[in-house]
Amino acid sequence: MNSMTFEPVMPTWLLLIAAATLIALILMRPGFGELTLRRGWILRGLRIGTCLLVLLCLLRPGCVTQIEKSQTGIVEVFLDQTRSMQLPHRATQDSRYAVMQRMIQQNSATIAKLDENNIKLRWFGFDNQLSELEFDAGRLRTAESPEGDETDIGSSIYSGVQLVRNQRLLATILASDGVQNAIDPATDLNEAVRSINDSQIPLYCIPFGRAEDNNQAADISIENLADQFSVRVNNNLQVTATVTARGFAGQQLPIQLVIIDKQGNEQIVDTQLVTPRQGFERQVVTLNYTPPNPGQFQMLVRATPQPTESAVANNQLPSFLTVEDRGVNVLFFYGNLDHEAQLIRRSLRGDNIISVDPYPIDRRSQSQWPLDISDYLADDKYDVILFGDVDSRAIFRETFQEDNIATLVDAVSNGNKGFAMLGGYNSFGPGLYHTTDLADLLPIEMQNFEQQELDSPPRLDFHIGGTVQVQPKVSHFVTRLGEGVNGGDPWDELPGLKTPNRLVAKDRAQVLLETEAGDPILVSGAVGGRILAFAAADTWKWRTQYSSATHKRFWRQMILWLAGQDGLSGEDVWVYMPRRRFQLGQAASFKTGVTSANADAIVDLNLTGTLTAPDGTQTDLTISREQTDFGGTISRDELKQPGLYTIEVIGKSGQREIGRTEMDFVIFDNDLEKSVSGADPEQLARMAYQTREWGGRVVQPEEFGELLKDILALAPDNKIEIPKRWRLGDTWQDALSFLLLFVGLMVAEWFLRKKWGLV
Repeated sequence: MNSMTFEPVMPTWLLLIAAATLIALILMRPGFGELTLRRGWILRGLRIGTCLLVLLCLLRPGCVTQIEKSQTGIVEVFLDQTRSMQLPHRATQDSRYAVMQRMIQQNSATIAKLDENNIKLRWFGFDNQLSELEFDAGRLRTAESPEGDETDIGSSIYSGVQLVRNQRLLATILASDGVQNAIDPATDLNEAVRSINDSQIPLYCIPFGRAEDNNQAADISIENLADQFSVRVNNNLQVTATVTARGFAGQQLPIQLVIIDKQGNEQIVDTQLVTPRQGFERQVVTLNYTPPNPGQFQMLVRATPQPTESAVANNQLPSFLTVEDRGVNVLFFYGNLDHEAQLIRRSLRGDNIISVDPYPIDRRSQSQWPLDISDYLADDKYDVILFGDVDSRAIFRETFQEDNIATLVDAVSNGNKGFAMLGGYNSFGPGLYHTTDLADLLPIEMQNFEQQELDSPPRLDFHIGGTVQVQPKVSHFVTRLGEGVNGGDPWDELPGLKTPNRLVAKDRAQVLLETEAGDPILVSGAVGGRILAFAAADTWKWRTQYSSATHKRFWRQMILWLAGQDGLSGEDVWVYMPRRRFQLGQAASFKTGVTSANADAIVDLNLTGTLTAPDGTQTDLTISREQTDFGGTISRDELKQPGLYTIEVIGKSGQREIGRTEMDFVIFDNDLEKSVSGADPEQLARMAYQTREWGGRVVQPEEFGELLKDILALAPDNKIEIPKRWRLGDTWQDALSFLLLFVGLMVAEWFLRKKWGLV
């Protein structure tokens, strides 16, 4: 269907005046010379043509044409790339992976035919992550052997469907053995299938492998155990893990919590009985331990091996336990930081070392200011004091309530407490702290002109405008956050901070975090006790938009450092490992360095490392500089023995030994992918059944070709109508043609008038 459009370049009344003028030009004729009737009509025709062109230019006519276009339909195919696909498929000796590859190769012609009919297959490989695969020249480019170490079906297919949410998705195909063993999946399996069903899309499941009888596959495995814990002496520690039992319905299974000291002595500290009700069942077990002594320990959650089990390597899972001789008590004063304060407290709430007592200061009670909080500040119970957007006028006025600041200054100066001031509109100089004795303690400079009036609009000139990314300036206990969610440095991934306070560090202070432009964000100092000035007031975004674990880690390490419980005093060598438990066949990485208490550079620093294997064999480690830290990687070839390994690092400055430190980690042989030889076709059948209303079903590998033909035959009409618009002058060809025609008519009229003696 075509339709005309007009877009006049001027208002209607001006257009009418222009049209009247053109008509007058058409009627006008020369007042001298002989002009025959034929010549008059020729000149009049040329003038009419010229005026019509002008009128067309003023009206800007156009045309909208509806054209048919083929719309591409998408079929997503998810292929299991985990090591369980190396196991045999059914009664044959071929692996599940080989059968899957052969299934695809044998149907390459049908796949090409789908593509010719505007139905595109998008191929994805998955383990605990999703990656798109390339199908080229009738061949799917996949790895020669599947090596994924964890199957996460739900998160993978959910992520894949989200990738094409703005396209026309016709169907999803899942090719897998159906064994889901992801410890902490981002998306639940049922939730992923529900999202497909809600979109009215069929799910076709292609099972590989053969299900085994539960009695033949009797097995107990311990899963989902954190790799390190910390707790105070004489405080209760709760350890949770997942027990997966196959073939033990109705039987009591003892689950033990085992503590191992540095000498290798084992102590069973708790035992819980788990009774599965079905042939296959997962249960969460909670074990308790109250450590009587401080120190570093190895810890195991262990299921007692049963006589019918053929493999017991996965019956236990190791972890590490740090027992502190005392905890850290924090007193948190906050003003207009309700959301930030709430999420800081929430992040630290479950910590076994740190406890936080909140003290909100309500700005609606200014008539009662300054408050008397000296008893709280003097309380020996508290190790760290936090001020978050607390105006100094809430607790201090000359000749009135001066004991508040004096008590805090004395406690910090004497080294009895750590202190941190967080960002906010009424923190630092804007909060008039330059008028108090805290000005000498804080590691930043404040100016006399800085002042934020209470209940007035914020003075943004005291803040860095916009949202800024922050990065560590030096390596420090507070800023070492391990591995990011996406596998990189978390400081490159964390959300930016909005309008942080503008800080100026004192000469002897140490800047720990800064913006890309070099503005200080986190500044440390020491005048007896440890002090931090932190310009931000919205780290809650790190928890809600990135990772609660990273948010907790940052604040936990800040509190421990302020309390002096980072294990560092003077100049100390440290070793840090993001993970301390690895599967056999994995490499291990570590970072190391030397922290100087006075932030001075250490001359001629030399770090050497040694790795001690479970059998006592020692090898030298290669330590290289990595930006502000040092670090290294221990290859999988150096970690061939399951058991406990120890890294020892010695730091020297010239010939002087600065210090040495050790860190243990463990290698365990517990391949979740191969610990269960049976497949789980029933799970695949349940998934497909949920989308039965839209055609979802189980399809055997040998039926894959018929499935593709069904998709081709049953696919809806892919033709859609798309409007195509043309408007005069939109292209240079239109404009040039119009110009040439207009000039041609004008030149022709002038030529004829000249020839006939009219000019």
